[in-house]
Amino acid sequence: MSNSTIDEHLQLVTFLVGDHYLGIPLQGVQEINRNLTLTPVPNSSPIVSGVLNLRGEVVTVLDLKMMVFGEPTEIGENTRNIVVNVQGERVGVLVDRIVDVVSVDHSDLDDLPPNLEKSGRQFFQGVFQTERGLLTMFEIDEAVRESEGFEVG
Repeated sequence: MSNSTIDEHLQLVTFLVGDHYLGIPLQGVQEINRNLTLTPVPNSSPIVSGVLNLRGEVVTVLDLKMMVFGEPTEIGENTRNIVVNVQGERVGVLVDRIVDVVSVDHSDLDDLPPNLEKSGRQFFQGVFQTERGLLTMFEIDEAVRESEGFEVG
């Protein structure tokens, strides 16, 4: 298998945030867990759900729904915490439900429609047409870096 073939083939962790079907590259995910025992952080940004102790490391957990769509996540039995590494720092993000890991070809990534609002658009790279529906490629690193009230690195 050539390197160009490997680069074009992506595995995405897919999840729901509200009704939005999103995916992030699997290689950027350190773990997915149900650990939602969060300690609130006083006077923090609304996007910070809290912190948790993850095997001796304190990890900040962000509310992805609040970051992108302006609504808080309602924690339920399907809510999960996806732990990613952003600029050398482990960060958790809450999602409503993990769907699956899917394989896609990068060449099948379609551009976002030009009529989408510009605010928040930088968090989305494009869409894939899948059997389940349109899957939006989410730029988790960009979303975390650009979040108001939260800094990495």
